[in-house]
Amino acid sequence: MLDNFDESSRSLRMQAEARLEKTSRTVENLSLPEIKALIHDYQVHQIELEIQNEELRETQKQLELARDRYARLFNDAPVGYLTIDETGIIAQTNETFAAMVGREPSYLSGKALVDFIDSADRSAFYGRFKAFFKNPQGKHLDFRLYGKGGSPAVRCVGRMEKEIHVQPEQNARQHLLLILTDISAQVRAEEALRESEERNRLLSDVTLEGIVIHKNGVARDLNPAMTKLFGYNREELLGVNILELLIHEEDQDIVHSNIVKEYAQPYSIRAVKKSGEFFHAELEARNFETRGEILRVAAVRDISDRKLAEQELAKINEQLQRAIAEKDTFFSIIAHDLKSPISAFTALTKQLLDDGINWTMEDIQTATAILHKSALRLADLLENLLNWAQMQRGLVAYEPMPCRLGDIVRQNVGFLHSIADQKEIMLHNEIADDILVHVDPPMISTVVRNLLSNALKFTRRGGNVWISAERQGAVVKVAVKDDGMGMDENMVSKLFMLNQNIMRLGTEGERPTGLGLILCKEFITKHGCDIWVESKAENGGTTFHFTLPAARSNH
Repeated sequence: MLDNFDESSRSLRMQAEARLEKTSRTVENLSLPEIKALIHDYQVHQIELEIQNEELRETQKQLELARDRYARLFNDAPVGYLTIDETGIIAQTNETFAAMVGREPSYLSGKALVDFIDSADRSAFYGRFKAFFKNPQGKHLDFRLYGKGGSPAVRCVGRMEKEIHVQPEQNARQHLLLILTDISAQVRAEEALRESEERNRLLSDVTLEGIVIHKNGVARDLNPAMTKLFGYNREELLGVNILELLIHEEDQDIVHSNIVKEYAQPYSIRAVKKSGEFFHAELEARNFETRGEILRVAAVRDISDRKLAEQELAKINEQLQRAIAEKDTFFSIIAHDLKSPISAFTALTKQLLDDGINWTMEDIQTATAILHKSALRLADLLENLLNWAQMQRGLVAYEPMPCRLGDIVRQNVGFLHSIADQKEIMLHNEIADDILVHVDPPMISTVVRNLLSNALKFTRRGGNVWISAERQGAVVKVAVKDDGMGMDENMVSKLFMLNQNIMRLGTEGERPTGLGLILCKEFITKHGCDIWVESKAENGGTTFHFTLPAARSNH
């Protein structure tokens, strides 16, 4: 820079001497005072020039410092600077831009900017560059650079420069100053955000539970499962108060009490489909903030199957509890019913062991009668016990067939006649021979035998027991009637229930087996029919009614 300044000073001196030679006056023509005055002026001008020269040198120094500072700022800026002409040719760049493309700044001058743009973005750059060059204000270009260091994404803004001469021999051209900011991190963050949103959207779309975002119950967004769950399309739910539309009116207070919570743990309500159908749903919801606004996201699950399973489980549990209670009662009945006949056996055998040698024939007959009675009771008890156990385990074969009801009744009446004769009870069989039923004979035989046996136990000596039947449409109605002790309403209500053990002795101390009526009800129910009782207390007698399927050939 100083060499240029000295060269300029020599040029000025030569120009001044040339001009001095052209003047008409010479020193020889001047007087002494004029010469002295001229020398004085020369010395003053010389000093002025020296002062001006010093000022110029200082100014030049400051300019050089300013230029150096500008160069450092230009090259060390965190953004890329470059000037390009209207054809996209680079006139000048800073080192930051050069580093972006992995080149030296000197290499880039005179090169086309598009050569350093990723090939995938060049078409878009060409399409927008011309309009951007003419009016860059308020616009930007986004593209990826191509260089040795990778492909950074940049955002480019521009400012029109005054016409400049790039080289002295070139004509003035209009140039555009471009400022390129590396937005790779921002682009990656935006891509990651889009991918996250897409994953969340995909998860929301493929999940089987309905998801809805709402503000005070008004739907803002929802997934396909939500529309499928309720039968609405998306447009029918957006902007609508879904709390009023989709929640059963009797359960809306439950939702309102939970919606005020930051997080509502899963709770169940009844939901309403578009068709008006109700179903059990489970809701879970929480608040979240987005763009300064508090919204609520709720998950809706159809738990109808679970509710049915819970109801079925409760039913099974109830049956289990009932079975446990029945088991306890069953063992209580068995223990009680076995105790009496076994006690009789034990007592008589002990007497026979201790004093049997001294017994008379009458004593032996009395003891034998007691033993026979106990044996019969044990036989009845064991038969009912076996039938009940097999019934509970599903081992009783149910094999219905057409048969004459009279044959079944006659067999059991004959079996019980000895008991009736002992109590002088008249046992009346009024079953007609032409009555045909479609039943399992062993089961119905057990029913008839138990009901007749009970009637004989609770009828006083000299009383009557009747069994009759009549056809009523598709069934045959059978009645076992006695004129015995009768029962009050409380006792009648407890019949046929295993957990209601009714231990009432017969007219002469006979003990019931306890399982007889239970078996009767189960066997009649197995045939798809009913059994019930009518009775009056205070010796008003009792009538057991039950129905049986009539055989098709019966008219």
